[in-house]
Amino acid sequence: MIRIYHLLPLFLFFTDLESKAQIFGGTPPSVKWEQINIIPARIIFPDGLNKEADDVAFLVSALNDSTLPTLGQRRHRIDIVFHNLTTVSNAYVQLAPFRSEFQLTPSQNSFELGSLPWHQTLAIH
Repeated sequence: MIRIYHLLPLFLFFTDLESKAQIFGGTPPSVKWEQINIIPARIIFPDGLNKEADDVAFLVSALNDSTLPTLGQRRHRIDIVFHNLTTVSNAYVQLAPFRSEFQLTPSQNSFELGSLPWHQTLAIH
């Protein structure tokens, strides 16, 4: 007599054949990531966005130096992750783990952008 719990592993085996893995942030797994480590932040970016990462590293460091006397001496390094394969122009800060993610596709309406490049606007904001 076959019990139902004897068939459970067989059922799980056949249902697992069709499962798919989740792609992190819409970025395919083949993308090579680089990082820049500075005192206030670690900028994590796909290969090819070196200029934008350098700009953001400079801005974050300059803003940290100018606001540190008003905020106190405690520093927490924040991870800033760049995504360039999105269709949304946005960014967000996540509290746990503490990080910020930039979607680097600028808005199609140039009147909303202002005079700075999109990655610099996100870093200042």
